[in-house]
Amino acid sequence: MLDRINDSTVIITGHTEMSNRRDLAQYVQLLNETIALVRREIAAGKTGKEIADPGLPKIWKPWFAPETVPSERDFMHDVYATLTHTNDLNQ
Repeated sequence: MLDRINDSTVIITGHTEMSNRRDLAQYVQLLNETIALVRREIAAGKTGKEIADPGLPKIWKPWFAPETVPSERDFMHDVYATLTHTNDLNQ
């Protein structure tokens, strides 16, 4: 998606205010860092509950007010569940 849009593109996310290419690039980076974190924790032997219970990593805090992310644990659990159903966690 980033390759298909420019700095003038307006993104309507449906979850937050209107966004732009810079915001999307930051969001992709946050997702990639979160996925890498969950992969490391899986490799260290942590359970889905141990990974999900702390909620989102601190890198997400500037993006969301606490009251807007009531399901942080659900999000982290979903990342865990997705990664544990792949054949290669190093992809």
